[in-house]
Amino acid sequence: MMKASGLLRFLRIVSVAAVVAVLVAACAQAPQTPTAAPTKPPAAAPAQTPAAPATAAAPSTPKAAPATPAPATPAAAQPAAGGEIKMGLLLALTGDLGDMGSQLVAAADLAVKEMNAAGGPLGRKITLVSEDERTDAQTAVRAAQKLVFTDKVTSIVGPSSDSILALLDFAKSNKVPIISQWAGTDKLITAGGNYVYRVVASDSFGGVATAKFLADQGFKKAAVLYENDESPESTAKSMSEEFKKLGGQIVASVAFNPGQTSFQAELKKTFDPKPEVVLLSTGAEAGAAVLKEWYRGGYGGKWFLGADLPTDEFVKQVGPSVMQGMYGQIPGDDTESPSYKRFAKIWKEKTGKDEVPSFATNMYDAFILQGLAIEAGKAATGEAIAANIRQVSGGQGKTVTSFEEGIAELRKGNKINYEGASGPVDLDEHGNVAAGYSIVQVKGDKWGPVKFYSGQDLGKLK
Repeated sequence: MMKASGLLRFLRIVSVAAVVAVLVAACAQAPQTPTAAPTKPPAAAPAQTPAAPATAAAPSTPKAAPATPAPATPAAAQPAAGGEIKMGLLLALTGDLGDMGSQLVAAADLAVKEMNAAGGPLGRKITLVSEDERTDAQTAVRAAQKLVFTDKVTSIVGPSSDSILALLDFAKSNKVPIISQWAGTDKLITAGGNYVYRVVASDSFGGVATAKFLADQGFKKAAVLYENDESPESTAKSMSEEFKKLGGQIVASVAFNPGQTSFQAELKKTFDPKPEVVLLSTGAEAGAAVLKEWYRGGYGGKWFLGADLPTDEFVKQVGPSVMQGMYGQIPGDDTESPSYKRFAKIWKEKTGKDEVPSFATNMYDAFILQGLAIEAGKAATGEAIAANIRQVSGGQGKTVTSFEEGIAELRKGNKINYEGASGPVDLDEHGNVAAGYSIVQVKGDKWGPVKFYSGQDLGKLK
């Protein structure tokens, strides 16, 4: 029994030892489990730590999203450093002003070609990107958005009166200079100047020239027939006011709607008071319809046409026999100035034509001014153009008549005064110029000059 008991005790000891060994082995593995466990919490803790900054960063994402349009808008008008400089041409190639607008593309091309031949502003090539505004303000706004946000142009040239008024806020908020070669609306007299300019005289100057000429011709009673649209109405209003100042009488003032096709009622109202002369202010499409209906109706009387009508194409459209002897007004070029003579020479070389169409010199000047402003500002941005466009045209510094002359002087550190092909382009605080107007008359199948009034002369008469 004692031996058996000892054996049992021995076996129990062995069993206990085995159990202990198993426990020890388990304990040897246990540190790995706790070690892994603590590893996960610390890993979780750092994960929470970045989570906190990530939470803080989350608000910054919404802030960045609204902020994107602000930087993106100016960026849309700034080409990559050292790359090409894109300039936009937003011009009426169709619609009421399409006939006149299509003739001005060559003037824009001429300016760009000349600047590139001289090495370009800042030594960079200029590329022209064009859109048709269709003589329609809504179309012009959409086209301007495409030019700026998609095509990334630095500036825009070309809008008509309605269109540039619709783009006032767009130009300022996006810091994209917009220059018109033919927007005469009197509303720009005080509305422009901050990224919005024109290199043509306001309708008020045209009104003075027209009224002065009619008074000098002995007309006492006049009527106005105009399209109910911004530019035609501005012209009619200005002429009426100036004519009355000179002692004339406006016996009828009749408006018709855009798109109208019959004008019998309006013609009757216009001619019933028996005016000695009638000012017609509208675009080519409506103007041709009015004059043809007047001729067929046998109303008699004399016409004086607003600035959107005196083109040789319009004479052909209506008929030379219908238009013989009619007067008209156009923004006037000083054909004796060195700048104009230079432009007329290169115009003929490019187009093969002796006659320079209305607003061609103004279009040319608008592009040259921008190129010189970029060179003066040492940056191809809208801000640089806006800050320097008056500096290169404001009557200070050496007089130059071309881009090549201008950049040569600027690179010497000299100030310049660009004298345009259209005349002086000294921009006032509201982006206007005091430019001249010409009175023209149909002779044969073309318009010919009758009288030129300089901007200085018209300013004295106002």
